[in-house]
Amino acid sequence: MSFSEEISEPCAEGRGVTIDDFRAYMPAHCYIFMPCCEFWPATSVNSRLLPVPVLDANGQPNRIRTAGSSPSPPANGSIRTAPSSK
Repeated sequence: MSFSEEISEPCAEGRGVTIDDFRAYMPAHCYIFMPCCEFWPATSVNSRLLPVPVLDANGQPNRIRTAGSSPSPPANGSIRTAPSSK
């Protein structure tokens, strides 16, 4: 692997980081930032992404919550798991 000092330009669309840029890696309880395959802890993912609302089958906010739960759980709870190497 080689590294360069090349500076990349920002995304022309101004997209930034989205939830689709991550895959969960549960054995280490962290997330892979797919554009550069870098591991991110859950706290870093949650600080960059907004909470994801929980919706019912009709796309409406799910109003049934257990005691102490958040109406919108942190973003890292909605990231799909990376494929297993098995």
